[in-house]
Amino acid sequence: MNSLFFIGLLSAAIFFVGLLSAAIFFFSDPVLLVDIARQDSAFTICSVVEPEGLVVWGEPGTLGTSFGQLWTAAERAVWVIHNVPPYLVYVIVGLILSDCNLRITHTSVNALLQFEQSMSHFPYFYMVFWLCAPLCQGMFKLGTKLCNGTVCYFVRFSTRSLPFLTELHTKFYVNGVKMYPCC
Repeated sequence: MNSLFFIGLLSAAIFFVGLLSAAIFFFSDPVLLVDIARQDSAFTICSVVEPEGLVVWGEPGTLGTSFGQLWTAAERAVWVIHNVPPYLVYVIVGLILSDCNLRITHTSVNALLQFEQSMSHFPYFYMVFWLCAPLCQGMFKLGTKLCNGTVCYFVRFSTRSLPFLTELHTKFYVNGVKMYPCC
């Protein structure tokens, strides 16, 4: 029994160290740090930031949250697939392959991403929300719906309508139905 406890403790420690080293790599890799600076009311997206510089989350001119701020058409137009940070594209493609959906509303020319989870999956939802927060105009919403006669509680967020989401929509949706593209 004692050796099983030790093995379990050791595997948990190895998992934690691996998770910690991945987080350190993620936040220290200069290619993943993205500087979005406002110039003439449009975003300029740079793929590399000097490693000495620290990008503070949410500061004006960074890839932080912009809740409650309306973006101009020029600011939205910059968000094409080759300008989006790679980690964000990977997160969104993973979400498309699993739980989220992309929609083009009747009032927009671009697609938006909508992600919804039951409250029992809130920790996962919260992590995904903060990864996608730079694309959102507001915080997530709480709601209820009736599923087979049972009241279910859910959380949902939607991103802004952006050109790169429209590009992904054309790759994953055929006649309004989600398909999984082949290589």
